[in-house]
Amino acid sequence: MSTEGIALVSYVLFLLSSVAGLGFGIAGFFYIFEANKNMRENRKWGAALPFAVFMPSLFTDLGNKNRVNALRCIGCFLVCVAITGAAGVWNHYLSASENGTQSSAQASIT
Repeated sequence: MSTEGIALVSYVLFLLSSVAGLGFGIAGFFYIFEANKNMRENRKWGAALPFAVFMPSLFTDLGNKNRVNALRCIGCFLVCVAITGAAGVWNHYLSASENGTQSSAQASIT
């Protein structure tokens, strides 16, 4: 496979993981709000805590289902961010290596 083909594959991987990451981020945001709506009556104060999503004792059964879904979406979002970053670095590396070979070829012609 040529360098252009590999660069195209890395660009498509970058776009797909960006779109998937955006979708997982929005879904995670939605699930966090749904979990905060389903907190136990005597534990409503826990909604103000930024790490409440890691405390299952604050939520009802439905709130815990939403909390688990939110954590899954956040994990998938982070994986998509890592894939997007790796694909971007890979594509940059390929474009830098192409520029290096082109400039050396141009230098040998002149």
